[in-house]
Amino acid sequence: MLALPATISVAVLPNAPHAREMATKAHNQGHEVLIHLPMAPLSKQPLEKDTLRPEMSSEEIERIIREAYGKVPYAVGLNNHTGSAMTSNLFGMQKVMQALERYNLYFLRQRHHRQHPSHARRAGYRREGD
Repeated sequence: MLALPATISVAVLPNAPHAREMATKAHNQGHEVLIHLPMAPLSKQPLEKDTLRPEMSSEEIERIIREAYGKVPYAVGLNNHTGSAMTSNLFGMQKVMQALERYNLYFLRQRHHRQHPSHARRAGYRREGD
C-alpha cells in the first residue's frame, strides 16, 4: 500500500498492531495520514474497542479521539471505520466534530449507506468549496 502514489491517503486503525509504525512509514513516504476510527454501525455486529457511539458523552468521545491521535502520529484527519449509525446521528457527530477541532483534524466522510444524510456538515464540517 505504501508504494502507491503520495496523493493516496493512508488510514490507520489506532488499535491495530504496528499502527504507530505504519503511520510513520506512510508519513515518511509522503502520504497523508488519517485515523481510521471505529464508529457504531447500523448492523448489530460486535463493536471493536473504542468504537464511537452516538449515546457516548462528549468527554468519552474526546478521550477516544485523544488516545487515537496519540497512537497515530502525523494524523491530519479522521475517517470512519464502519459507522453509519454514528455518522447518521446529528448529535453524535456534533460531539465528534467538537473533539476534532481541538486537534485541528478534519473529518473525511465515507458513505456506507445510500440513505445516510450528511450530519457531518450539519455538525459544523465544511468541505473545501462549500
